[in-house]
Amino acid sequence: MIIFETNMGNIHIHVDTKNASISAKNFIDYVNDGFYDDTIFHRVIKNFMIQGGGFTKNMSEKITKANIENEAKNGLKNTKYSLAMARTSAPHSASSQFFINTSDNSFLDCPGENGWGYCVFGEVVEGFEIVDKINQVSTGNKGGHGDVPNNPVIINKAYSRFIMSQTLIVADLHLTTDETNKTHLFIKFCQEQAVMADQLFILGDLFNIWLGDDLSIDHYQKVVLALKTLSLKTKIFIIAGNRDFLLGDDFAKQTNCILIDAPYLLEVNNQQYVLTHGDELCTKDKGYQRLKDILQYPITKFIFLHLGVELRLRISAQLRQKSIKAQQHKSYEIMDVDITTVNQLMKKYPGANLIHGHTHRLNTHVNNDFTRYVLGDWSNNQGNAIEISRQLNRLEISTAVN
Repeated sequence: MIIFETNMGNIHIHVDTKNASISAKNFIDYVNDGFYDDTIFHRVIKNFMIQGGGFTKNMSEKITKANIENEAKNGLKNTKYSLAMARTSAPHSASSQFFINTSDNSFLDCPGENGWGYCVFGEVVEGFEIVDKINQVSTGNKGGHGDVPNNPVIINKAYSRFIMSQTLIVADLHLTTDETNKTHLFIKFCQEQAVMADQLFILGDLFNIWLGDDLSIDHYQKVVLALKTLSLKTKIFIIAGNRDFLLGDDFAKQTNCILIDAPYLLEVNNQQYVLTHGDELCTKDKGYQRLKDILQYPITKFIFLHLGVELRLRISAQLRQKSIKAQQHKSYEIMDVDITTVNQLMKKYPGANLIHGHTHRLNTHVNNDFTRYVLGDWSNNQGNAIEISRQLNRLEISTAVN
């Protein structure tokens, strides 16, 4: 987050380091060097843009570093309140100066008039009213320049502030229609804790059974509503588990959740975590893996989702009974993750740690190259989560949540 403290109020800017890495780094470097302190918005064209970053209060032009590459082909648009690099008619002539669009200026987008356009690299996220006030100031000619505010609009200070994001991760809730206490516990978690986070990841088996969106959504309307409401504040990502692998597009649309594939590499606060449900790591359970391959094969899923309601219910009940019976004869070791398989996975993600569920064996395993965090399952009155902010913490979720 970049903050401009101006004589008309503060403007908070989010810089897009992913899609405009060169421009973003250039801008942040100027900020950190104190370059923008005591500079002005030297050019204001009403309902077009406000431009700054190059002149002092007495209209002396500052000496800049080298020009940078034009990244206008990054797909970001010159919409109202977006931040873009100012330049001359030469495509790669931008250095320190920037402008904030005060209307939608699509004609500045790539390809523009010369095949390039003007590179957007950020957006105003707070202080819109300050931008609007600057947009309305009276202007004239000064120092050989036009559209200069008659009363200087001064950036007293520009600085960066690192905003620590919060991520919550849960798994294996196994919600059912008859365990209402557990459903209430999850909804309470959404309303009181997850709503304070930037993003929530659900690593499989949110539901104990999911027979397809067409059949199951109606049975979980309270959960659907809770997720949809939560999504207004918090981004929600879901990895399907072995119980709810039939979650589909209608569910995602009604809840505003994003269904993601596993493994998923989470990068947050300069840390990396591999997220997965975990059942694919239990490779010693060969019978389970064979059944999983069959059930989750695209053709099998297609056929099952086109069966009638009663037949789907009957097949699901039979498979569940067989699973329960099979588990009674399996050893503790077979139903846990296989360490060799885990190590093979993590070799693909050097420097990352692993978070998964499925086994219900809440624990933390510290290895030489990575740490493996295992989430537990939820009961009717207690759950668990992992929180990642400045560091990784484990949370207990209970009916006493405030």
